[in-house]
Amino acid sequence: MKRHHKSEHYRCTECDRIFISTGKKEHEHSTKHVSYMLVPSLDREHAGAAAAASTQRTYEPRMPRESIETVQMRTKYGSMIQDLLRECRNSKNSQLGHTRWENSLTLLNRIFPSDRDIPIARIGPISTMADDADVWYATEDDIEKIMAQNFILHKPTVVRSRQLGQRGQGLDHFLEALNDHFGDSKVDVQDPSTRKKSAVSSHVCDVIDRIREGADIPAGRLPINLLNLKYLGQVPPAPAFLNLRRFDVLPAISSRLEAEFTGRAIAGKRGHAVMVEAREVDLDRSLTFSLFAQRGAFTGFHVDSPDATWVCLEWGLKLWIFATDTNESEMVKFTDEGKNWVPDSVVAIVLEPGDTLIMPSAQLLPHAVLTLADSRMTGGMFMDALRILESIEKLLWISIRPSVSNEPIPLQLLRGWSHLRKLFYDRNQSTTDRARFEKITGLLLMFDLQMLVVSGAGPKMHPLVPHPQGKNAEPPNAQAQYPAESGVVLMHKGVRLPSSRQSAMSLPSGRFNCTQGDARAQLRRPLGDPCRKIANTRYDWPRSKRRKTPTCVLADTNR
Repeated sequence: MKRHHKSEHYRCTECDRIFISTGKKEHEHSTKHVSYMLVPSLDREHAGAAAAASTQRTYEPRMPRESIETVQMRTKYGSMIQDLLRECRNSKNSQLGHTRWENSLTLLNRIFPSDRDIPIARIGPISTMADDADVWYATEDDIEKIMAQNFILHKPTVVRSRQLGQRGQGLDHFLEALNDHFGDSKVDVQDPSTRKKSAVSSHVCDVIDRIREGADIPAGRLPINLLNLKYLGQVPPAPAFLNLRRFDVLPAISSRLEAEFTGRAIAGKRGHAVMVEAREVDLDRSLTFSLFAQRGAFTGFHVDSPDATWVCLEWGLKLWIFATDTNESEMVKFTDEGKNWVPDSVVAIVLEPGDTLIMPSAQLLPHAVLTLADSRMTGGMFMDALRILESIEKLLWISIRPSVSNEPIPLQLLRGWSHLRKLFYDRNQSTTDRARFEKITGLLLMFDLQMLVVSGAGPKMHPLVPHPQGKNAEPPNAQAQYPAESGVVLMHKGVRLPSSRQSAMSLPSGRFNCTQGDARAQLRRPLGDPCRKIANTRYDWPRSKRRKTPTCVLADTNR
């Protein structure tokens, strides 16, 4: 190990630990400690004492103190990952130019340079609440006890199942179930051999034949990815703690939407398809899903929408890659580059059969995924009632930056916004928090109304606008009811409404005309304080009947 006794050292005045520059940055990021004193000369004896006292990097910038689990994971899977990366690099040829595969290879080479080891995450048990861990690991019993005490997760957490490897029944069983459910239908396939950025719709029988043949990267049979499957089974293997009432937000909204749009406000089992204006309720569809990928399949960095995600690996192996730095400059690059973004630093974990990964509510967690062996996963979305306010701030952040997510916000979540509002108000009596909720709602109204037009919302009360209270309440102004207010191009009764590309906004710096893209650029900042800044603005929709192009006025109420 290299000696760094001649390097400059820094003492944290808040916890009295000593670090070299790399460790100082990590410590500052993880603990938010910002006060340090320079210790220019530190002999070996004192440097050794600092290393023993600190869990951060004090000697070797590339080798922080690691847990036994981290070392075991690197030992077990390091060569397997490098072998797969070599196969991928050697597959590049002229026929793959400008395909999805070529783009995936470029990203993988940037994430995992060939001259570096795989950066396995620092793993810590959830029971110790170790702040220096990148990922927490827990047993089912541990996490159930902790979550029952209203603990709020703020790190990715892997739950190790007691029934390790018993949930899935293998590839043959999966393909038979796929044929039973969708044999005469089509399925969306991410095919890396094509130049199309979106998934390709293929007949299920052809997909099954291709999967049975198997991927062989050296032979040119590239791996496919199925990311848009219904859950195939009776009981999804969701973590038991999600049955707590605080995690029932999205299912409750889905149930209320079903009653609202079917006219059957009955707490009974479903006897008909849940349709909203000839569309299945996509919020209900996002509560559980299924994934399949062949060895070598890769998905670039993205954040999940609308909120938290759990994924259980039934069989196979997955490499889950997390960005470790979400500072403002990195998030600006993420917004600009979208799927082609590669963060400055990453850590990774290998998910084994029976592992369930929890990506917590309201947390911004850009991640990428590399499939190490043919894998099937089951997963779902959820929202934590204790973090609704932070979750809608995250939703606003994604809404302003659609390039950071690989899936749209479920339209029916917006249609059910009044139900989310009621759930939030029932649990939160703070007038300040309620005001923030309404003002974030105003920003979502501006950026997401165009999505409702696509869903065929028509000239109805917008779901993000509070409904008038009381039987004698005056109806809202017409401009606040119609999708036209967002400027979306829409033909309604033969009238062409204004273009979505133009809007007039007034941010705290003053009124100016801008495109919607410009408006997003003004708000292109990381999650957290900027969203709270947005939440402290007053919004209004002008009532001028003469203006054909709608105007959104934002005024800073803090001035």
